[in-house]
Amino acid sequence: MGVDAYVVCNCVKEGNVKPPPFDLSLLEITVEGIDILESVNDETYELYQHWRENACEHEDFYYYQDRVFNIAGGNFFYGIIDRLGQGKFPLLISIGEKLFSADQAEKALKELDVFESGVSKLQGVFLVDTESNDEYGRSLSGEDKWFLSSGGEHTYQLNDRGFCILDRDQRELFHSVAFTQKVLSVEEEGRKHKYARIQDLETGQVVESSYPLSRKIWGIDELYFPKSFQVVKRNLKGSDSRSTRVLRSLFEASLQTGNPIIWA
Repeated sequence: MGVDAYVVCNCVKEGNVKPPPFDLSLLEITVEGIDILESVNDETYELYQHWRENACEHEDFYYYQDRVFNIAGGNFFYGIIDRLGQGKFPLLISIGEKLFSADQAEKALKELDVFESGVSKLQGVFLVDTESNDEYGRSLSGEDKWFLSSGGEHTYQLNDRGFCILDRDQRELFHSVAFTQKVLSVEEEGRKHKYARIQDLETGQVVESSYPLSRKIWGIDELYFPKSFQVVKRNLKGSDSRSTRVLRSLFEASLQTGNPIIWA
């Protein structure tokens, strides 16, 4: 679960679309976007679905669309708002609830400026790939929220003590500020599954988990599994919350088109 959002383009309204293989009057323009009347037959609906993919320069009529955050990203974003004071962000705190009009988007941009200027006053805890320095988890200092969950078997947390693994009963199995990960495979009922052998570099403590820490790299089919991690504490930067970049693009798209932001 998480929050996605989009802003539709004005190409249909302005007539900047390829001629459709059906009567243009069958299109329905609503506050949430472009669709076709429910009364059309299956053949016309299929023509519409194929046409809308490339009817204009914006695929599916999305002027801009993106994922704002997943659950862990939302925890991090709202955690920052809580630290800075919810009263400063009446619009940002309501993301995902109701659509934002262009007027609200303009006000939300100002809130976002305040948000980004205050972020550097806060300290965060980051789980970092020792080799690439890429981040695999983040949390606010003083908090103890999960950032990954493996189907209820294990929950991964970051806090001031470091990286922690909890079992389904929330009992701590492992914590470390520097550890290695060895990814192995096991075959069960004819299917191969990967699991991780995680070892603390200081104490040698080992725990096995069915959820290796991984990343999908563009253009490569197989997942990338880092071999070692460290926990780093530092002051936050505006770029630490990917959500702010997506939100800024959404707010600006709304202002440019005059259309609302739809949360999905």
